[in-house]
Amino acid sequence: MKPIKFIHTADTHLGNVQYKIFERFRDFNRSFKSILDKALQLEVDFIIHAGDFFNSNKINPETLSAIYLMISAFNNECHAQIGRIIPIIVIEGNHDKKNYFAKRTWLKFLADLDLIKLLTLDTNKKSEKSFFRPYSEKTHRGNMIQIKGCNIYGIQHVGAFTEYLFPKIYNALPQGEETYNILLMHFGITGQVKGKLGVELSDVLQKLHEKVDYLALGHYHKSFQLPPEKPWIFNPGSTEINAPKELYGDEGNPFTRGIFYVEVNGKKPHEQNIQFLEFENGESSSPNTLPNRSFYNMRINLEKPSLKSFDDVIKFVIEEIGKQGFEQIAEEEPIDIDRTDLNLTFLFISLFGSIPLSKLEFNFSQLREKILQSYKIFDVKIHSQGITSELDGVKAGTGKDLSIDEIETDTFTRMIEIHPNYAEYTNEIVTLMKDLKKPLLKKNKDNSVVPEIISWWENTHHLPETNLITEEPKATLGDFMPTPSQKIEKQVEAGEISNKVTDLESLEDDYEEDDIFDEDELDDDLEDLNF
Repeated sequence: MKPIKFIHTADTHLGNVQYKIFERFRDFNRSFKSILDKALQLEVDFIIHAGDFFNSNKINPETLSAIYLMISAFNNECHAQIGRIIPIIVIEGNHDKKNYFAKRTWLKFLADLDLIKLLTLDTNKKSEKSFFRPYSEKTHRGNMIQIKGCNIYGIQHVGAFTEYLFPKIYNALPQGEETYNILLMHFGITGQVKGKLGVELSDVLQKLHEKVDYLALGHYHKSFQLPPEKPWIFNPGSTEINAPKELYGDEGNPFTRGIFYVEVNGKKPHEQNIQFLEFENGESSSPNTLPNRSFYNMRINLEKPSLKSFDDVIKFVIEEIGKQGFEQIAEEEPIDIDRTDLNLTFLFISLFGSIPLSKLEFNFSQLREKILQSYKIFDVKIHSQGITSELDGVKAGTGKDLSIDEIETDTFTRMIEIHPNYAEYTNEIVTLMKDLKKPLLKKNKDNSVVPEIISWWENTHHLPETNLITEEPKATLGDFMPTPSQKIEKQVEAGEISNKVTDLESLEDDYEEDDIFDEDELDDDLEDLNF
């Protein structure tokens, strides 16, 4: 086989206006551009992106314009410097999925503009012979592309059905001694991120290694390589910090995040060189790292006898921050901070402790303002769920320990664990419930998709007979779910119950609340898209 070089990335979440700070929108763009710059520097043959290219399917013009400008400029630079384009090969992640009333995703739009190569499994094709279709440069459709003798296969995020595709994938893939096979998918592996549901590293999954040389994953924002001794499954992590937990980490350490740079001269392990290029906490000075926004996490214990008022709390917090070496702003000095500087730190503060103040005295907006007036930092996010008021006995928190996704997973898990017969199927059922949640909670519902999801899922599972209320073996799961042979009639028209249900769209996604920002926060000039 011919030598190949490629970069594997995922979870860029472009368009994320995190905490409604528009400079964070630019940070996500900068991270993606740094990957394009590295690809050109290394003169790779292609880039593979394993899903969650965008942060949401609700794309604003600023996001689309930035992507168009970045990739167009990248292609022009490639032509000028190496005489060819470096293709960007992408699959859809759960954040990239179209809404139920759209005919195509924004990634398909980019593919139609020939800015990316989008690999998508046609779920209507039942035959294993047509499971992988060659990518057509004319129609911009297909889910297999060949570059320099390397076969790249791609399957979009399919949620609860992921592990049931493994046998089909195995049977559909050719057994090639000379061809290097890459498979792109979007799912997590159980145990790699605490509290996250994933697919088990089962014998069925491991069997794919007989035909897959490199399984390129996305979804979890933490990097991992599996199995540890002879890895062939790779997940690079996100390109930016998307949530506080990624800064705190599972055991108090930040998630490692980066990209994989892969050189392949043959199928044997010694003929492959796989390097992990990590995102730096700030500007990058090493060829083996990439630039990223600087983040710093502090935990401050307020359980001090001297803190008898909220003014005391503010003074104490300001002093504690000063001990970490942040540059102070003099009172007479005008506040002029270059927020494009990646070394300018985004400060996360976790306050905890029991103090003799009423919750009515807490004013975290005032505390945040005082911190920003005192130190040259990018911004500050204050988490205070650990503070307990001795006077009124309640916590004076401004945030939550768990993300929406973790709360949702925990709630669904408890619902399933009530029924012992289903205990061993908890992960599968919880994943199904999360897949069903999105269409059911949409304001403009398309309930026709629900029977399709349930029928497909039911045909791949054989659960024990039980009654969900009495737990006696009186009925099967099939009695509660439609089968493909049944004619399903729409029971509820779109919007019929909207007056009875609170708008729950904010629960649809871990990060969707950050996609909303006021139009007047943006300038019309394309200069605002600088990255």
